[in-house]
Amino acid sequence: MATDLGRLVDADNGLISRRIFIEPEIYAQELERIFARCWLFLCHEGQIPQPNDFFTTYMGEDSVLVVRDKHEAGSCLPHVCSHRGNRLCRADAGNAAAFTCAYHGWIYRNDGRLVGVPCFREAYYGELERERWGLHPVAQLDSYKGCSLRSSTPSPRRCASIWGR
Repeated sequence: MATDLGRLVDADNGLISRRIFIEPEIYAQELERIFARCWLFLCHEGQIPQPNDFFTTYMGEDSVLVVRDKHEAGSCLPHVCSHRGNRLCRADAGNAAAFTCAYHGWIYRNDGRLVGVPCFREAYYGELERERWGLHPVAQLDSYKGCSLRSSTPSPRRCASIWGR
């Protein structure tokens, strides 16, 4: 059942119902209709100035790693191991060429490639497709005036076309 948001906002008097801030259904609508469709600010490029710098943040409910790899390319990766969903890093920011999952020890390069699996031959008989289990970059990443932004829309308008340059 969708909530009639028009009844919760009195624009003429500048009043907003408290329900907007506490109801899970309204929050879910915001995630779907706003955060999943538009460009979201991740960080300023000054927060990841050096190769291998990273910064953790959220896109809606999803924790992500914003990283600058050794070639100084920026990317945004899920902040969870693709094997068991465990967080990959306990620090909010830092410098790392790779991230190791504390659950089973899977190692991911900061470009998302899975490069290490303990007991690869014994537990997986050497047959695990590492390229399939890597961290896949989150949709689109763009930069505007030093701000790193992302959109989960497959082909959004570029930031510059929205804000101009």
